[in-house]
Amino acid sequence: MTWGELKLLTLQKLFAVTGDEMVSDDTTKTYLSAMPGAANEALQLLAASGLCAKKAIRLSLDGAAAQTQRFDLSVLCPDFYALDDQQVFHISEDGTVTRTANYRVESDHALLIGAKIGGELLLYYNAYPQTMARDTPDETRLALKPEAAALLPLYMASQLYKEDDAGIAVQYRNEFEAARETLMGNAARTLYGHERFTSQSGWW
Repeated sequence: MTWGELKLLTLQKLFAVTGDEMVSDDTTKTYLSAMPGAANEALQLLAASGLCAKKAIRLSLDGAAAQTQRFDLSVLCPDFYALDDQQVFHISEDGTVTRTANYRVESDHALLIGAKIGGELLLYYNAYPQTMARDTPDETRLALKPEAAALLPLYMASQLYKEDDAGIAVQYRNEFEAARETLMGNAARTLYGHERFTSQSGWW
């Protein structure tokens, strides 16, 4: 979904617009100017629910390190939000890839690996969402899966319509929350039962 498509879908919920072109006039101008703020609120809620973009980073490990190896993920990944602890893989020096839990996380973003562990780590993490602004180009694509992006018009309409019709605004917010809970449940079921590896060294 693009930013332009999102704004049009939100207008369709506010005004029952049926056309496929967004019109900025005296009626819609106020709503369009408030959309970036509402969109950013929704994106933060989806990020907190683990429904925003997932990215990856590879870390080189020092097999000769005499002390614990420490990586600040907030520095290495400026958009780092949270580590997906079901998606951490160790790549050994011979290229073997295995899911691992042989690490610790401190302060939500500091990753600690034991001494004398070599190879690489492949980490998947939940990223902070992009920030929408009034000058964001309409062709900008949202870094969301389609099913998560589909929730944004509901939240945005619920915030923009509060003063016009509180009942409809509450209805849209309830629909957003119900759909968000469903997606979170689906994500949890997908991860449920994933194999977890334990430390053979007893380090973590």
